[in-house]
Amino acid sequence: MDYGQGSTLRENMNSIGKENIIKKINEYLNVKQAAEFLGVASLTLRRWEKQGKIKVTRNPMNNYRVYTKEGLEELLEILSRKREEAYEKVQVLVDAGIIPPRKDEAKQG
Repeated sequence: MDYGQGSTLRENMNSIGKENIIKKINEYLNVKQAAEFLGVASLTLRRWEKQGKIKVTRNPMNNYRVYTKEGLEELLEILSRKREEAYEKVQVLVDAGIIPPRKDEAKQG
């Protein structure tokens, strides 16, 4: 059976495997890259890991922490929703006169 210009099935499988491995590796970010992506410090990522806020995968070759871009994007969405909810709660307190508005908001109003 011919698998293309003189190549063997094993050579084709190896090249497919290498491409898939490289693709998979590119789907992950190391701690520094993930911290930059989220705009936080590396220590914050480690703290979130201990608190169970973020899922961490370990690189099987060196046991380093790695993060998926998809997981980080989900975390950003969660953080954004929580920030919005907190803002809405504070705004209710400001509107009720329980707490004063922020100085920059007071100047605008």
